[in-house]
Amino acid sequence: MKKIYLLVCICFLSYNSFSQSSYKLIDYERHIDFLIFIDARIPNNSLNGYLDFIDTNQQKQSIRFNYGQTGCIYFEEGGFEKLSSANKDGMIMHLEYSRRFRKDYQDFRYEIRLPKLASTILMIVNINKKKGTYAYDMDCDGILIRSDHKAMKKNSKLRERDY
Repeated sequence: MKKIYLLVCICFLSYNSFSQSSYKLIDYERHIDFLIFIDARIPNNSLNGYLDFIDTNQQKQSIRFNYGQTGCIYFEEGGFEKLSSANKDGMIMHLEYSRRFRKDYQDFRYEIRLPKLASTILMIVNINKKKGTYAYDMDCDGILIRSDHKAMKKNSKLRERDY
């Protein structure tokens, strides 16, 4: 009897964990390769945000996304299809990041102008964490956007040293 009870519990727990993972696949169905570095490190917690853009009908659109798995941005259901109607003037990414410092969490918000949505490597450096100032460099599928800020140059040297 104990074996049957144990087997039923294992089946129930397995079903529950599989149903949660399939919900995640339905909720965020499409993705784009996107690698993010913040202060010369890959963030260890998930990042959330949304994209703002103007569609071909001159209407402002917003699409939520999740950066849960390193290297991929997952869009909400139907969001990827909305991107096909994006105007070619680019879009603005609003990125929300929470980082733990000692015992407290600190929230960061970034606003990044993307020339297009493609495979991207984004490097963000916090210049002044209290004021919320930052700089960023980006390689967006061959389009390079460089910041001349001294903190960004120092960050580049840190990345080169690690290789």
